[in-house]
Amino acid sequence: MIKKILLAPARFIEAFLDRAIAFAGGLIFMQVPSFMVQYTQRLGGHLEELGLIIKKYKLAAEESGKSLNEYISLHLNSGVKEFISSGKLMEENLERFDYLNQAYNSLHNSSGINKLLAFIKNIDITIAKETWKDFTGSISLNYDSIIYCLAGIVFFMTIYLLVKKLIIFSVKHIKRR
Repeated sequence: MIKKILLAPARFIEAFLDRAIAFAGGLIFMQVPSFMVQYTQRLGGHLEELGLIIKKYKLAAEESGKSLNEYISLHLNSGVKEFISSGKLMEENLERFDYLNQAYNSLHNSSGINKLLAFIKNIDITIAKETWKDFTGSISLNYDSIIYCLAGIVFFMTIYLLVKKLIIFSVKHIKRR
């Protein structure tokens, strides 16, 4: 009887902890779609800005009667340190534009789990850090958010139950000694 009375608060705390962890897991995972939306918007901004810069490169190339590739090669092979540097910069911007464009299209044209896989595959760490710095969490009740919420509950509860089993096993093992 006394054992039951002493265990009641522990059971209450354990039940509360169980639900709090499930809630936290759902809430945290529910942020994934929102983060991806904000990341995609930021990615699109970077892409658009690079597009404007490349457009200026193309105009400068046309004014000199050259294609963009010829214009960049002219800079790279000029033998003048400053022109070589600007040629490298143009080349890097073109490569980054292609990379970001592919990443943006991959994210924009996918949905569900494919969107998460595209996000993971094509993530740009710099843009992700910028997104995280300004990230505003939200609770959305769309299909993706609900799926992520359920996944978060399952994930966090699995971790919780594994830790709980480990603690119980350790306590029983210590008592046997």
